[in-house]
Amino acid sequence: MGAYKYLEEMWRKKQSDVMRFLARLRTWEYRQLPAVHRCNRPTRPDKARKVGYKAKQGYLVYRVRVKRGDRKKRVAKGIVYGKPCGQGINKWKAISRLSPLGAILYSLMPDNDDSLDSAKNITSTSTPEEQQAVRNLRNIAEERVGRKCGGLRVLNSYWVAQDAVHKWFEVVMVDPFHKCIRDDPRINWICKNVMKHRELRGLTAAGRKARGLLKKGKRATKLRPSYRAAYRKHSLMRLRRFRCDRSRSEARGWAFAPPSPWTDAGCSHIAVPTVVSGLESPISPKWRISHRTQSRAQLNASQGNNGPMADLVATVKELQRASPEAKEQWGLYCEAKGQGVRDPAKHEAGFILTFLDQYNSGVRFNSGVRFEQEPREPSGGEVLADLFKEGQRRSSHWRTAWQYYCQHYGGGVNDPAKHEAHFLVAFMDFLGQHGHLALTLPAPMAQSLPAHSSGARSAWAVLGAPMAHPSAPMNSFQRPRANPAVGNAVGTPMPDLYRGSVGGRAAVVAGDRGKDSLVTRIKSFQRSSPESKEKWWVFCDSELAGARDPARHECSVLELFIATYQVP
Repeated sequence: MGAYKYLEEMWRKKQSDVMRFLARLRTWEYRQLPAVHRCNRPTRPDKARKVGYKAKQGYLVYRVRVKRGDRKKRVAKGIVYGKPCGQGINKWKAISRLSPLGAILYSLMPDNDDSLDSAKNITSTSTPEEQQAVRNLRNIAEERVGRKCGGLRVLNSYWVAQDAVHKWFEVVMVDPFHKCIRDDPRINWICKNVMKHRELRGLTAAGRKARGLLKKGKRATKLRPSYRAAYRKHSLMRLRRFRCDRSRSEARGWAFAPPSPWTDAGCSHIAVPTVVSGLESPISPKWRISHRTQSRAQLNASQGNNGPMADLVATVKELQRASPEAKEQWGLYCEAKGQGVRDPAKHEAGFILTFLDQYNSGVRFNSGVRFEQEPREPSGGEVLADLFKEGQRRSSHWRTAWQYYCQHYGGGVNDPAKHEAHFLVAFMDFLGQHGHLALTLPAPMAQSLPAHSSGARSAWAVLGAPMAHPSAPMNSFQRPRANPAVGNAVGTPMPDLYRGSVGGRAAVVAGDRGKDSLVTRIKSFQRSSPESKEKWWVFCDSELAGARDPARHECSVLELFIATYQVP
């Protein structure tokens, strides 16, 4: 015999000398403690494990003291049938209307019986404890500890001890917010919100027993889902209207009124008797007849199918089914002016009439033809972007300056349409500033300027390469600080465009102008046609080791290519 089985047998034999002695000691100890207190461990480990207790974190045990009731039997009007079991009982326990016996008795009480008025008013004169007399004391103990520990959930309970006045129960509580409980798939169901205060709603084992849900079979037909629900269901009288098939009713001579928006959705077709020669038909209904339940949306749709819009929609659909050409023309028309929506029911009547007029007049459109859209006023950024693109096409120097400007200030994005308007304006201001210096300040004067002045740096960058000037001032030049008054996307100052050292970027921007013209001619030749680009690539692969950038080669090599292929 195992340990738990041994404990179970000991608790089963409560009248043994050992158990009676332990019961007296325990009841004396429990009387000294509060009515609801927490236990360090369950008094009955075998019973606790049976009801779901686990010796792990998240499980708690509370002991509750409940006062015992009297020995009065729950009988109606205090009448006991039989002796000596009911002998000596001169008053009876109040019967609640919510109890099984109270619900049955209350439903059987006639309204004109004055002798039962006191029994009907039991619920108004009795205390809450008496109104819930049908419940057992274990359920009451669970409710008390559930109200005291609102953050815990009641799992189950069991009897521990009793004396002549009180009964003690131990209630197993679960902490729904403990990690061990939430991670355990066998108990985490109690963490759901619907399990809050399940003891107050009769969902525990004691509550289900008090509700009579432990019974099965025919004797439990009035118990589920509850006494009150079963009583209301059985006391409710339903009178259904007589319904019949419309076609069968018409065959019998019954006429149906047309649907009206003022009639009920479920009674849209009412059968009325047919009148012949001023007399009612011998076959007439005795009840109000409804054909079928129609929703309000179906009723509105049936009324809207008879208008001119429905005729236009039907015309377009029939035209598409009859002619593939008409279907194609309707699709092109919708893509151009109807935002790609081809369902004629989703367009206005004017839209459909315009298409029908054009189609009937013989107008046909090709798949590549796009209808003219409504003119849109271009924004300032779009106008500047078009201007910059035209400048790149017409001027190679503009294109080169724009490329280097975008490489340093614009994140390497050369498309003017992808930049803001203020960025394009800043580039134009940058060119205007340096062009003004180049036109107003000659080269000898720029050389005589102080080495650290911004005007000297700007003039030297525009007028020529640093190698064209003496090297003494060049060694003392610093990086230019006069940047355009714009920033990049994050608002940080933009880097320098020109560098003041020999062999730096200034030599590339303002280098040999003869070579620049050759490079420009070759690039223009490549853009003229794919065949021209293929000629340059073949020349680079065979003669220049695959280097296709014209700026990386000598002038003699570029002149050889121009003379060989007669580059304009």
